[in-house]
Amino acid sequence: MLVHLSQFLLRVFALVRRRLERLRQLTKRSLRDLPHGERLVGVMMKQRLRAGRSRALSGSGEIGKYFDCAIADLTEARPGPLGYFEAGVYAGNSMATWYHRCQAANITTAMFGADSFAGLPDSANDDDASWFAGQFYCPLEVTEWNLRRLGVPTSEVRLIKGWFEESLTPRLADEVGSVDVAMLDADTYMSTVPVLKFLGPLLADRAWLIFDDWYSGGNFDAATGKTRGIGVEQAFNEWHASEGARWHAVPIGDYEFEIEKGNRRLAGHVMRLVAKGVIKGRGYVINDKPFAVVVGGANMDICGASSDNLRLQDSNPGKVTSSPGGVARNIAENLARLGIDCRLIAAIGTDHHGDLLVKQGQAAGIDMRYVLRLESEQTSTYISILDDAGDMLVGVNDMGIVDRLRPETLQLHEQMLRQASVIVADTNLCEEALDYLSGTFIEQPLFVDTVSVAKSARIEPFLSSVHTLKASRIEAEALCGFQAKTHQQITKLANWFHDRGVSRVLITLGPDGVYYSDSDTQDLQSVRNRNVTIENANGAGDAFAAGAIYAWLNDRSTRDSVRFAISAAEVAMSHRATINPAMSTSAVKRIMDASYSD
Repeated sequence: MLVHLSQFLLRVFALVRRRLERLRQLTKRSLRDLPHGERLVGVMMKQRLRAGRSRALSGSGEIGKYFDCAIADLTEARPGPLGYFEAGVYAGNSMATWYHRCQAANITTAMFGADSFAGLPDSANDDDASWFAGQFYCPLEVTEWNLRRLGVPTSEVRLIKGWFEESLTPRLADEVGSVDVAMLDADTYMSTVPVLKFLGPLLADRAWLIFDDWYSGGNFDAATGKTRGIGVEQAFNEWHASEGARWHAVPIGDYEFEIEKGNRRLAGHVMRLVAKGVIKGRGYVINDKPFAVVVGGANMDICGASSDNLRLQDSNPGKVTSSPGGVARNIAENLARLGIDCRLIAAIGTDHHGDLLVKQGQAAGIDMRYVLRLESEQTSTYISILDDAGDMLVGVNDMGIVDRLRPETLQLHEQMLRQASVIVADTNLCEEALDYLSGTFIEQPLFVDTVSVAKSARIEPFLSSVHTLKASRIEAEALCGFQAKTHQQITKLANWFHDRGVSRVLITLGPDGVYYSDSDTQDLQSVRNRNVTIENANGAGDAFAAGAIYAWLNDRSTRDSVRFAISAAEVAMSHRATINPAMSTSAVKRIMDASYSD
């Protein structure tokens, strides 16, 4: 390892000396007087010497966003592992970015990377004046070391050494199998041609291709910032022409890198290939089915229920149960059981409780691909104590991990969020996350559950962006600052929220019913069904919220939405667990039809 590292450093020092000498030659004349190719070389060398950047992809920024889009698009159409192939691995940074993006999305991936590990071939300068033989030299051992440093287990990556014409063999194709995402950083026309030929039969019916150095080669066009002619783009065009009967090529976008301060050059191009006659497409999002995204808390609920009158400061006989919980997670499960396509964004640990949450969520029908798993944190826990009537007396939560849902984390799923039919947030989220959701996705209706008195204040600065606010009486009172005991006071409370921009207000009043208010109606809906045996009232509010969201997605009036939501809450309360496994639209409708015949 030390021998290879010393050889690598010697090559780097020689490369720097060579570039310095070339720079001195170039600067003897005005850069403006040089042909574009030489001018660009001079500028790039100065920039690289100043900043130490030798690659267009120095970090996970723009390329990471495209990886997120690809993951969301591909797994939406076909859940399961994704095949990733990279040609031109260099030090492995982009492979590490792909690995960690898949980890964040709970996606399994098979990764293959090919490189000469000897730099560019002798023909490189024929393709682009900025290339030369041996450029981007990085020994295989150094790349393996760097991947480990970046947190990628060596068991997760298969690296293939050699010139592409020789190393990309039929035997390797059998080993690679299907490729969903291909990162082509082969740099030159001559190197890209064998890569595309190799990948052609392996590409899935829907695949993403990301080309670094797409605009390298040929003549520079100052008006567009692009270069045209022989290069990576031509290699693709020739390949696509030969494969044209099979593929639709859908451009996704470009990314750039800076060649000097304030001067950026188009570097890469991203496209999606769709096999003709297989899948329709618009942009990169294919699924037209409505779906909800729920963002917030997910935890394990530990519930202690006394079998007799509860005696404080004493041990009480009863039952202790544990089940998945958290307001956002509970809403998501109820929605899934009601038949809504629901995606959950939450933060959990990699501990036993976290594994249970993922397993149970998937079994219940929640799309858990967007849940953030954190090794350094423990999964949230919520402990509640119930009296002999099933009502909660006190609860304690340990939910510090939710604060890891920051705007930069939510940004990873921005494209998916923009396609949602509704976004649901609970106030377990920090204010920065609520600010991001309320200010970024203005075209998606935002439903908010205020969770508790202590946390309800977090949504106050963003009320103008809230479509529907669901709060208990005491949570609503804490937000507005005055009590609402009478019907007139509750109406005043609802109007306080409307004055701050909330379109619809749902205030739960326990056994007294629900006060609802929108632009057309304000009324109190009583609870009419008295035959439900309350086993556990803990999940009633979350089931109510899910019922209201379901009814809204199905274009029901506010009154009917509230009645459906109350009936969903009663289904929830009839079971000992926080979520009633019998929750369904038919179960809710049976109670609703029996209770509200008018």
